[in-house]
Amino acid sequence: MKEIIFDLLSVGKPAKAFSLNPERMNIGLRAFLVIADALQQKDGEPPMPNTGATLPSGNSLKKKKTYLSKTLTEEEAKLIGMSLYYSQVRKALDNILRHLDKEVGRCMMLTSVQMLNKEPEDMITGERKPKIDLFRTCVAAIPRILPDSMSKPELIDLLSRLTVHMDDELRLISQNSLQSLLLDFSDWREDVLFGYTHFLLREVQDTHQGLQDASVKLLLQLLTQWRLALQLQGKMRGGADTSPRLPERSPHCSVLHAVEGLALLLLCSCQISTRKLAVGVLREIRCLFTALGHAEDDDKPMIEVMDQLSPAVMNSFVHVAHSDSSLPLSHHVDLQSLVEWSARLVSSSYDVKSPSYVWIFAQCVKDPWVLCLHIFLRQEHLPKHCSTALGYAWPYVFTRLQLLLPLVDPNSPVNAKKTSTAGSSDNYISLWRNYLILCLGVAKPSIMSPGHLRASTPEITATTPDGSVTYDNKVIGTPSVAWLLKQLVPLMRAESLEITESLVLGFGCTNALVFRELVEELHPLMKEALERRPENKKRRERRDLLRLQLLRIFELLASAGVISDSTNGALERDSLALGALFLEYVDLTRMLLEAENEKELDVLKDIRAHFSGMVANLIQCIPVHHRRLLFPQQSLRHHLFILFSQWAGPFSVMFTPLDRYSDRNHQITRYQYCALKAMSAVLCCGPVFDNVGLSTDGYLYKWLDNILACHDLRVHRLGCEVVILLLELNPDQINLFNWAVDRCFTGSHQLASGCFKAIATVCGNRNYPFDLVTLLNLVLFKASDSNREIYEISMQLMQVLETRLCAYSKRMVEQKPGNILYGTHGPLPPLYSVNLSQLSIQLASMYPELTLPLFSEVSQRFPTTHPNGRQIMLSYLLPWLSNIELVDTGLLPPVSSPCTPDEESRSQTQGMTPSLRGSGWGSLQATSLVLNNLMFMTAKYGDEVPGPEIENAWNALVSNERWSNNLRITLQFLISLCGVSSDTTLLPYIKKVVIYLCRNNTIQTMEELLFELQQTDPVNPVVLHCDNPPFYRFAASSKASTSQTGTTSSSNTVVAGQENLPDTDDNKVVRENEERRARAHNRLESRYSNSSGGSYEDEKTDPLPPYAGWLLGVLETSRPQPLPMPVNGGCWAPLVDYLPETITPRGPLHRCNIAVIFMTEMVVDHSVREDWALHLPLLLHALFLGLDHYRPEVYEHSKRLLLHLLIALSCNNNFQVIASVLMLTREITDNKTLTIKSSYHSEYQQSQAPDFLREWQASPVADSGLSSTSNSSSASLGGGSTGGSVGNLPLVTPDDLEDLEDAPSETDEKTNKLIEFLSTRAFGPLWAHEDITPKNPNLKSTEQLSNFLRHVVSVFKESKSDFHLEQQLSDVALQTALCSSSRHYAGRSFQIFRALKQPINNHAVSDLVSRLVEVVGEHGDEVQGYVMEVLLTLEAVVVNLAECLKNSDLLAALTR
Repeated sequence: MKEIIFDLLSVGKPAKAFSLNPERMNIGLRAFLVIADALQQKDGEPPMPNTGATLPSGNSLKKKKTYLSKTLTEEEAKLIGMSLYYSQVRKALDNILRHLDKEVGRCMMLTSVQMLNKEPEDMITGERKPKIDLFRTCVAAIPRILPDSMSKPELIDLLSRLTVHMDDELRLISQNSLQSLLLDFSDWREDVLFGYTHFLLREVQDTHQGLQDASVKLLLQLLTQWRLALQLQGKMRGGADTSPRLPERSPHCSVLHAVEGLALLLLCSCQISTRKLAVGVLREIRCLFTALGHAEDDDKPMIEVMDQLSPAVMNSFVHVAHSDSSLPLSHHVDLQSLVEWSARLVSSSYDVKSPSYVWIFAQCVKDPWVLCLHIFLRQEHLPKHCSTALGYAWPYVFTRLQLLLPLVDPNSPVNAKKTSTAGSSDNYISLWRNYLILCLGVAKPSIMSPGHLRASTPEITATTPDGSVTYDNKVIGTPSVAWLLKQLVPLMRAESLEITESLVLGFGCTNALVFRELVEELHPLMKEALERRPENKKRRERRDLLRLQLLRIFELLASAGVISDSTNGALERDSLALGALFLEYVDLTRMLLEAENEKELDVLKDIRAHFSGMVANLIQCIPVHHRRLLFPQQSLRHHLFILFSQWAGPFSVMFTPLDRYSDRNHQITRYQYCALKAMSAVLCCGPVFDNVGLSTDGYLYKWLDNILACHDLRVHRLGCEVVILLLELNPDQINLFNWAVDRCFTGSHQLASGCFKAIATVCGNRNYPFDLVTLLNLVLFKASDSNREIYEISMQLMQVLETRLCAYSKRMVEQKPGNILYGTHGPLPPLYSVNLSQLSIQLASMYPELTLPLFSEVSQRFPTTHPNGRQIMLSYLLPWLSNIELVDTGLLPPVSSPCTPDEESRSQTQGMTPSLRGSGWGSLQATSLVLNNLMFMTAKYGDEVPGPEIENAWNALVSNERWSNNLRITLQFLISLCGVSSDTTLLPYIKKVVIYLCRNNTIQTMEELLFELQQTDPVNPVVLHCDNPPFYRFAASSKASTSQTGTTSSSNTVVAGQENLPDTDDNKVVRENEERRARAHNRLESRYSNSSGGSYEDEKTDPLPPYAGWLLGVLETSRPQPLPMPVNGGCWAPLVDYLPETITPRGPLHRCNIAVIFMTEMVVDHSVREDWALHLPLLLHALFLGLDHYRPEVYEHSKRLLLHLLIALSCNNNFQVIASVLMLTREITDNKTLTIKSSYHSEYQQSQAPDFLREWQASPVADSGLSSTSNSSSASLGGGSTGGSVGNLPLVTPDDLEDLEDAPSETDEKTNKLIEFLSTRAFGPLWAHEDITPKNPNLKSTEQLSNFLRHVVSVFKESKSDFHLEQQLSDVALQTALCSSSRHYAGRSFQIFRALKQPINNHAVSDLVSRLVEVVGEHGDEVQGYVMEVLLTLEAVVVNLAECLKNSDLLAALTR
């Protein structure tokens, strides 16, 4: 051993005498290894050598090594008896390795400049060959024999360098040795990986692309081998202890995080191959963490975080990425697919979807991976979850950046040479940009003590032995941000756009910790950019570019929330105001842009967009309620708002609404959208800066309408957000809330739903001071929305609102079981389980006190909403209307109570148990409010509501089984209204309402109207306007005199005047179109919600919510109290507009006239089921009284009623004929402008046919208007007759009636003629309005009336054979004649009685005589005329008696 092997290995020679003798040393080392192996394996003596030549590379040794690769330790050397020699050989090995490294190691690395473009065959020649052979043997021996006095880092460094040696075999051997070190020595593992990582950073630079990939593959292989070894070990240990026990920190976690840091650095590569390898490394590390066990408080594996984020990252920019190979939608996006995805970013000026960082990156780079890198490095992603790995990445990337800077810096001489030779400077700039993004994203601040620096990257120094500290610094250098920024900021002035854009992206990704250092460095540039002085075009362009690049940097920083970071950003720490430096920057930029607002340069457009983006992002990142102090001066906010508004195109405050915009579907640009967003942000940065904007007609409302109505969904959503924030930040601006509520009713569907969502958000989440009734009405209105989302929001809001409503009512009601309101409260039904009408029914029974306020609220909203909305309101109002009891003013005479007591009790038992039992819930004021408003709704909007809603509303009010008086009071209101408005546009609607009432309450309505038909007292004809609601009242004359008759004074038919309502403060009501007052809502004291019974006496002093006082009153007295009026007095509809003030009073209408007007259409209404023949006497009598009235509406309605009665009762299915006649006459009577009167008309004029009003023997028609028929129409009407005047009907007397009975066709013909007569009659009364006087006892009108009456009676008589019409009619006429307060009507009634010539009974005779005795002595023309009528009647009775005697019927007549 000593003689041969020591000699061969030059053991023990002094260092100076040491010389390399490669062949000898090779043999000696091999011999030693073989001997040691044989002894250890007890092989005995070696056999003789084979004849085959052995390769010089020592393959045989490698074969053995598979059996014994374990290191030969001192103990084992002792055991085999080699301890004497072992240490000597180790020293020799150390010596040899150091010499070989110097001669053929370091200089022959592939990274060395001398080896560039050289072939290994050319280089490994001559004396180098044996040395490399020896090197191979030495390196192959390494895990078996470790060189003495060489430290771990030195050895690992040597082996790492040899992995990039020129000689292939040496590379392989060194890789194997490294791997063996890693696997065999668990305490070397971290050192191997740290050492190899540092070698990769220092030696294998980005200029050696292929080498870098190969080296990363080796790193990956080392990690994989380690994992496989761990898994094998786990299997051998068995299943008992499969899950490794977790220590405080995972074993080896520091080195694994360091490798993650390196992988992150490699992900910055522009080569997809390198990035894929980096992903492989990250995956391997995750597997290692799993195999080693992962502590709870340790960082997550980086790949896990990145894989989770990948789909979101992809979504954030997929709309700006154009790719040939699009990712399939089903494909799950992970880091691998992002790394491999080849696409390009395309920026468009119409892109309003992208956030700032996507937009700026798309402008500057084409590779989407750069953007992914930036997104991963945003504060909330990797820095939050993987801080340790980023701590390692910071020095790594700092080193790489320093190595790359000379290749990029345009001022560096190296770069000039490189560009000329390599020509790949562009590629380096891209890589340098990626490094910049990573470096500034993970940088640690430099203003720290060295201890601090160690704390931030502790593992570099702590986990390695003492010798390594200097070594690390040699490799990495101490990274310093300050130094880095000093190098980089001057490059912002570089000519190359590529470099400045790279810097923009890099600086824009700066993390919050080093932000202040960055701003300090950039400050001189900011000053320079904002200077304003005259300069030439080129200088000007450069300065504009600098302004643009700075704004882009700050926009990126603002978007990442760095500027607004509360500890390290640009805000003052205590007040959260914007720091002076930034405030000045914003203000100066604003002034600069205001000055240049007229110019339209592209660069200026970009500057405006980025300035808008910066301000918007800055404000967006600050919590809403901290914003108020951001801009200390409100004027700056105002100026900014106006400035941004000028750039917002169609969304400018000054712009006309979008409807008038030239192109409705005008696509908005990024520039306009940025400006709009910035406007909105500045506006919502604290309470509004300009109260004028939110005053009643403020300019901001039009602007908000404009945004919310925009078809672009993004703009619409932005508008919704603005409304929410404005409401939150300005709770005192009642106009704003009123506007939002108003738009829910009046706006287009999109605008309304936007406002409603905003209101729901604000009122649902916070104690916002809203008005309960307003919101309740809004919820009910929106609950019927066809959009499911709106329905759900309204139902959710209802549940929230109910807690506010319950706060007082439910608890109070539940306390007293015997109370009048007991049982009305239950919980609201489950969410979404009811429709609108069910919800409304339940609420109306639970909260009757809100009935009138809600009705008033609906009245206020009704005029402004759309027709469909009015239908909805009327439908949910129905159950509330059923809560209203109308108050009778006690002015109806008792005789007219048509509802009998037993009927009343029956209707009580049938009804469901309502919430309000008994009566006493109504008040005069409420009655007036409800009738006034409902009438106005019917008149103004009835025609626009196509469904039955208005009819249902009236019926809900009157078809109330609890309060049957509601119908009578309503009819009294309608009658008095008709009395003053029979000649206005209101009349058709009043008639319509009466028909609605009659359809559903036929019996009661008919009883009321039949009673009215018999009343001849006048109805007040005068309207007086007044200042109190409902702003009008009715009177008999301008001086409001009372009527002389003994029946009701009709000034009281409606409760409307000032004298009926107590004049309290509440009643001084603002008109409907004025603003409603804000109402204060005090939240209930806590004891209300917790109290459990007991008296409220002592608590009544507390402020109560609105309408709770009523509830308390009812609960205490347990008696009905009038429902409370709205707090603000209520909204009274302007029905007064339909009632012009009476200037010259005219004669009044009488109650019977009004009843005729009401019944004209009712007779032929399709839904009124009534046998009109029963009421014919009353109807005929009343209409005959009206045929000579001096008011056209009365005589025309009387004619129409007669016509309708003929159609209803006397037409035997001859309707086609009648219809054609009615159409023809309408055509004739129309006043034509473009044609002359038709020939029919002239025939009418010339026809000789007599009138129904005169005897047939009378002279030809001269003064009585139209004749009954004409030749042309007689053919169509007259059955079988042809030509000639068939209409010459003789005067019909009772004696002739029998002869007519057996000629049905004649009857039909007569009916038709009568219809034709009525419909062709000239406009005007049928006969003159005159009275009999003693001087003038014979009147022409009396004769006409008699004739016409007989014709009419004969027609009706024939249609109903079993029908004593004349008898009943004459009874009615006589009764009216004797009782009527109207002289004229009494006279006409006598005339009707005389015309009918009916036998009279003794009671009637005695009544007549006694009436004569009463009045005969009085003076005055009127009374004497009346006396004359009575005398004439008595005379006619006597004549009639004589007729009867002739017929021997006297006894029969008298006994009757």
